[in-house]
Amino acid sequence: MIAVPVRDKGDNPQLEERFGRSDIFCLIDGAGNRKFIDNEAPASPSGAGVQTVQMLADEGVKTVISPEVGPKAMTAMTQLEIKVFHIGEAANLSELLSLYNDGKLAERTAPSHGGGLRKA
Repeated sequence: MIAVPVRDKGDNPQLEERFGRSDIFCLIDGAGNRKFIDNEAPASPSGAGVQTVQMLADEGVKTVISPEVGPKAMTAMTQLEIKVFHIGEAANLSELLSLYNDGKLAERTAPSHGGGLRKA
């Protein structure tokens, strides 16, 4: 199962720039079926990334594709053996899945930033 932070629940949603504070995730199974889930972690004063990782793990996610991943979320995904990829040049979900399926996304092995609050 793949998880991608998105901005809406449309047919071809734009990608969200944040991970832990993303309101919506699109889950894609091995057959290409999509399911949208709401993320309750953005309302948390701290620890949104780790809470999001746990929610995704509970859904059976094994791969996350996101532009931003903080250090605590990255550590949690590493411990849970969830692979993390950067979105590359994709702007929407269809472009992203095409790049992923073609093996054109880079796997992340380190967080994208130091964590904490940033401008949205």
